[in-house]
Amino acid sequence: MVVVWSEARCPVSHRASACLCLGIAPPKSISAYLPIVPKQPLTSIPSVNSIVTRLACVLTASWLLALVQPSLAAEGAAPSTSENSLGMKFVAVPGTKVLFCIWPTRAQDFEAFTKAKNIDRKWADPALGPTHPVVNVSWKDAKAFCAWLTEHERKASKIPEGSYYRLPTDEEWSVAVGIADKEQGPTLSDKMWSVKLYPWGEDKRPPRNFGNYLAEWMVDDFEKTSPVGSFKPNAFGLYDMSGNVSQWCEGLLDPKADERRLIRGCSWNRSGYPYSWSSYRAHGDLDHWSDDRGFRVVLAKEPLPDKP
Repeated sequence: MVVVWSEARCPVSHRASACLCLGIAPPKSISAYLPIVPKQPLTSIPSVNSIVTRLACVLTASWLLALVQPSLAAEGAAPSTSENSLGMKFVAVPGTKVLFCIWPTRAQDFEAFTKAKNIDRKWADPALGPTHPVVNVSWKDAKAFCAWLTEHERKASKIPEGSYYRLPTDEEWSVAVGIADKEQGPTLSDKMWSVKLYPWGEDKRPPRNFGNYLAEWMVDDFEKTSPVGSFKPNAFGLYDMSGNVSQWCEGLLDPKADERRLIRGCSWNRSGYPYSWSSYRAHGDLDHWSDDRGFRVVLAKEPLPDKP
């Protein structure tokens, strides 16, 4: 079993205790929360079984389930890579068979790709900074990045052969924003209009510092994009699933719409009804790019169905 820590669901002190109960060595980041245990390998501690037994008695089922549940979604599905060689971090999202990057692809991530491929183009505004999401990228650019990153990580032995990076599917995105079980209808357009929910609640405008939205709303301090991770993540530990940049996804919004590809999420430049709904969908041409659109990647093991 692969244990995937969820910051939002399981407090760090609980995670430290859980390490003892599960009989595993705790990560360095939480070792400070184990004052009753000497700083030596867990297996060498005398009476560790009695410590585990006592702690197990006081652990509640609710947070222990919250600790283990994410790992069950990842087990046997996608490789549990917490961080790759570019510093991109990934978490399991229950209900999917992939690991989601916790934030949109950053300018510095995409720059590694352009340098490796000797690509010279104005793919980002350098004034915005390396940790802002990359913008001015087309769907083809996003897919090319995924192909390069897959090859790069395999050569570095960061991911096994057969695992690969790609864009999230529409269904995976809906799961990751918590609405997959609410959407109804045979088409993606039907699904969009069946769930008229904002990620922050029923109000048409978000509360202050919920995310990066229209400047005239005055709910954040950014004129355009913001560094990834500037606001609180959602329940699955994912940042900017609403606001900052809209994001390219796999597939088509309308199978009859030629080659225009699916886009999910809203951006700093396009918010409000219906753009800020968690169910909002749009599409764009394969080569189209704009300064409010980026992408995020997922790490997958199973191939996509044989669809565009």
